Amino acid sequence: MATQEEFARVQTHLELLSQGIPKMKEAAGKYLDTVGKIASDQKANNLILQQHAQIIEFLEIPQLLDTCVRNQYYEEALELETHVQKLKTRLDSVPIVQNIVTLHPQLV
Repeated sequence: MATQEEFARVQTHLELLSQGIPKMKEAAGKYLDTVGKIASDQKANNLILQQHAQIIEFLEIPQLLDTCVRNQYYEEALELETHVQKLKTRLDSVPIVQNIVTLHPQLV
């Protein structure tokens, strides 16, 4: 009789376990979605960190141009303007380039 009782207990536990599996699958799916979003954000952050120096240089262009003009380094200012025009042509779809061009039309 003890064996039958043990089988009955195992059967009860198996039924409870099989009832919990769909909830577990749903929770695992949500977890994987969250992990995927975090990994995507981390990849974007790593890319930004790798290009940090270039981004800073690009953001400093208006200030550098102003400094060149104030100090009468006109040739350097013209070279910088040419450089910005090349960047605009090459990177016109990048929002930050569009913002700099919009805010500083004297650069193009």
